[in-house]
Amino acid sequence: MPSFHPPPHTPISPFFPPPNFGTAQVPYTTYRPICYEKGLIKIDIRVDPSGQVFPDLPTMSKLVNVDYPQAPIRVSLWNWAPSASAAEMYLRSGVVHVLSGHFKFVFGLLWRWHSARLDLKLIEALVMHICGGDSRKIPIGGGPGILESVKFTRAGDIKDVQLVDTFLSRLSGQQMHELCIGVSDSAKPFSILRTFRSIHYAFLTRLELDGFAVSAFQVHELLIETLNIMECVVSDLTGPFQELARP
Repeated sequence: MPSFHPPPHTPISPFFPPPNFGTAQVPYTTYRPICYEKGLIKIDIRVDPSGQVFPDLPTMSKLVNVDYPQAPIRVSLWNWAPSASAAEMYLRSGVVHVLSGHFKFVFGLLWRWHSARLDLKLIEALVMHICGGDSRKIPIGGGPGILESVKFTRAGDIKDVQLVDTFLSRLSGQQMHELCIGVSDSAKPFSILRTFRSIHYAFLTRLELDGFAVSAFQVHELLIETLNIMECVVSDLTGPFQELARP
């Protein structure tokens, strides 16, 4: 039996090609909804321009539960729509209902997640749809047994912070070593520690804050929370703005 455990602290960024629903000129950028590669099941959930969700649930179930029932999983709900405008339209339509089935399926396998890239605005809509806005009804998902690396986008666009933070509490654990937080162009300044209370910062070895202004005071507070940090990347470091970091 081949080992299903990838090397520890596997970087997440090289595995995710840019969005492409056709065949790109460069072979490795071709969109593959699901595949098994180097001991890892890679699931990249997207909605095409017609509103169809890929990969379909029967294909996912067969590969995950029958073909490779012990393999760790890399989950992507990132470039899930053809465009930003399409994403907003889908969030207001019934596509969230269709995506909720895919989300419940992969979240039920949380104990096998190795790495994940998540659009938090979409996650907020999905969790709201599934539990009706009651954070106590968010499913446990089996616990994040081997989840090492997580990347978030649109972190500044969420409205129900408590609901999303309860979801994040299901993901965070001592095994999470890499965290990247990104926002959309329209996001307003926000406190990282206040928004993401459930993250176990003490166990992070790499932290990246990408695409938004972060005050030196916030970075200082974050670094105080970490014990094992080896790399901290901030794309836009600004003045103190201490009022954003008050509890």
